[in-house]
Amino acid sequence: MKVISTAAIRTARALGRVDGEQCASWATSMLERGVDTPHLRKLAGVLPPFNPFELAAIRDRALEEIGCDSDDEPSVSEFSAELLRDGLDGSLELTDAVRQVGELCFTQDQHRAHLFDFYLLAHAHDDLAVMEVSGYWPDAMRENIGAIMRERAQQFVKEVLAEASERVDGE
Repeated sequence: MKVISTAAIRTARALGRVDGEQCASWATSMLERGVDTPHLRKLAGVLPPFNPFELAAIRDRALEEIGCDSDDEPSVSEFSAELLRDGLDGSLELTDAVRQVGELCFTQDQHRAHLFDFYLLAHAHDDLAVMEVSGYWPDAMRENIGAIMRERAQQFVKEVLAEASERVDGE
């Protein structure tokens, strides 16, 4: 079972989503790593049926307790990079990773411009599955769409790692 990252939980918060099993799994993994707070313990013990409002409040308090501020935008980028790394290393299909990141581009009435390339690449991939050309990505063809997605994913992951390093160095 894949460990749920704090970036994934913060992204869910940014998107207004609550997944009880995901929250419980994340909290359990945090406790296993030695991060122990009252709301993490409470979250790790939740069982279905989940009350999304109560669960969101407990999750948000747990995030506060571990020092996560309410600005979740860096986490959306970090979670996107996680998805793309999974696609690059083969633990997730790259096209699925690109599609999921593309879906994060337009959520909660926000447009995350830094993810727009993945929205376009996902649609170009879909077009090229049934047509010879796509208007979503210049020069994309069936023969090279996989390489284009791989190259853009690698570039994005590198950029996010550099930004995270700058944030850590700047603190």
